[in-house]
Amino acid sequence: MSKAIRNLLILAGVLVIVGAIIAGAGFALGGMRSINLTREGPIVIGADSRDMMVVDEKYSKITALDVSMDLGEFELVEGDSFSLTGRYTSGIQQFEVTEKNGVLTIRLKQISRIGIGYIGVNGFHDQLTFTYPKGTKFTSVEVSLSLGSLSARNLEAETLRVTLDLGEFSGNTITAESMYAQLNLGGCTINGLTITKDGSFKLDSGSLSLRNATANNLVMKNNLGGVDYSGTLTGTCRADLDLGSLSLKLDNKEGEVDYHAKADLGSIKVNGREQGSSVSRGVTSPRCTLEITLSLGSAELSFK
Repeated sequence: MSKAIRNLLILAGVLVIVGAIIAGAGFALGGMRSINLTREGPIVIGADSRDMMVVDEKYSKITALDVSMDLGEFELVEGDSFSLTGRYTSGIQQFEVTEKNGVLTIRLKQISRIGIGYIGVNGFHDQLTFTYPKGTKFTSVEVSLSLGSLSARNLEAETLRVTLDLGEFSGNTITAESMYAQLNLGGCTINGLTITKDGSFKLDSGSLSLRNATANNLVMKNNLGGVDYSGTLTGTCRADLDLGSLSLKLDNKEGEVDYHAKADLGSIKVNGREQGSSVSRGVTSPRCTLEITLSLGSAELSFK
């Protein structure tokens, strides 16, 4: 056996041993904990009954949500009653839930730098699901995730704020008076969006897809990635893209929209017709005023 091969085998053996030690440390620091939020409060269930914690707050009249998680996925779904279920890695994250004046606050904070177990060595998968009764309208929903994804179905709120550092935001049938979404690295896909007052979607890198939407005073900004919007726009709206393509399939009639579009390096189409790098159309009493700015990319607009 050559010296080079022998050295490689030794190195491989060392790496296997180190991996086993780290994986074992992950288990020693703590395993997965199950969570169940009942009417009597949240119950955190560990390896045995000694790890059970019951908090006596009543959760029958939750009007707002404030969620912050360092690692993991969060899901908002409609159901029969208020409930919070899921699992988290007790040795890596700390779970806290409180209620005050109808505001449910959920925190999942990283307490250990050893996160290898989270990404697969120990098979950990941190995930929380919050369920609310059908017909619930929250005054405010705020969700902030450092590393993880968010999904929401049949959600209605006066104000909805979403902040994701690294992860995806997906939704189906979301209604809000005001909605603000900030994604640093990750995409957003929503089918059935309604915004009645104002809203903004700002992405640093990723794709934005809003389908079957109705939005008022909407701002869509993407530094690196495309924007795909289908539905109705009203009020003062804007789309700004640094590098990416824009597709607007509007249910508005062309005579309802006062639009101005400009591409520094790219082309613009309106109803399939090439317009060059800029196009403007002014109308009397527009239902929507639309400004489009592209640094590098193309835009396609179509009207009903």
